[in-house]
Amino acid sequence: MAKRISLVFLGIILGLAGAELILRVFKLAPEVAWISRGRYRLSANAILGYEPVPGLKYDGKELTFYDYRSRETNREGYRDYNHDIRKKPGTFRIAVLGDSIAMGLWIKDMHDAFPLKLEAELKKKGVSAEVLNFGVVGYNTIQEVETLREKVLKYSPDLVVLEYCLNDTERNDGYLLGILLDQEKRSEKINAARVSRLLGWSALYRFLKFRLIQPARGQRELKIKKQRVFLSIDTVDLAFKKLSELLKDSGIELLVVIFPDFTDLNNYRRHKEHSRIISLARRYNFKVLDLLEAYRACNKQNHGRPLSFDQYHPNQTGHACAARAIAEKILSFVGSKPAAG
Repeated sequence: MAKRISLVFLGIILGLAGAELILRVFKLAPEVAWISRGRYRLSANAILGYEPVPGLKYDGKELTFYDYRSRETNREGYRDYNHDIRKKPGTFRIAVLGDSIAMGLWIKDMHDAFPLKLEAELKKKGVSAEVLNFGVVGYNTIQEVETLREKVLKYSPDLVVLEYCLNDTERNDGYLLGILLDQEKRSEKINAARVSRLLGWSALYRFLKFRLIQPARGQRELKIKKQRVFLSIDTVDLAFKKLSELLKDSGIELLVVIFPDFTDLNNYRRHKEHSRIISLARRYNFKVLDLLEAYRACNKQNHGRPLSFDQYHPNQTGHACAARAIAEKILSFVGSKPAAG
């Protein structure tokens, strides 16, 4: 009986190996590739939609969907240094969530964007700070919260800074997600984000999953449509609720930092939107910093010279202004002592 069972198992193994070989030789199984554009690729996580390409270094001339020309990219694809998962004893670790503001759009050197400026400001004040930048161009609040869940919490930050831009109630990615999804639809290859890392090497697995039992095209297109709609509507209330659930009993503080519309800081017209976010933050007992007054003060000190490139994106001076204000806010509830290990 044992020999018969052994022969059956051997036959199965040889049969599977033979099928694998045939599919590879005749190229019957779909190939796998990442669907990407510039610094970004489709994510396996439908809420993220897209994510930075890990470790991408780029010095070319074309900046469309590359956003900056430098090698300032860490192994996870963010515009930052590499950070160890385990923080050094005595370090106060801060994780920044945000969009193109946090990433430093049009800022040539990442040290001049507010996350690393913040780190420098805190170190000047005696805090052994380490700031991790998870800013991604075009992300809205729900995508930032999902980044916290999937990418950030493993680093065990002491504080999370949520950079809030007034356009975070909608998708503002320059149609990047749509381009990637359309590119996937036209591609003859299978998006690597949809393939199991463990089994994706197998031609037999790919053939069975994507040739024989994959969902009907209509179901796939409906799923993509729902994904686009979800990431394009106002999900800020839902995002703050998820933030509260994620950080409950974690011991991690959250600071919501509201960046203003730079169109006219003195005759400001968007107080109502600021009030909404302040109210939401307080509902969940988050700390909150509205940068409007800080920017008004910086505007006077700068003798009216621009603090931004456009309506939403601070220039180098504007980033430095934000970093100082955020550092002061953090010091007001942290003090000058580093974290206790």
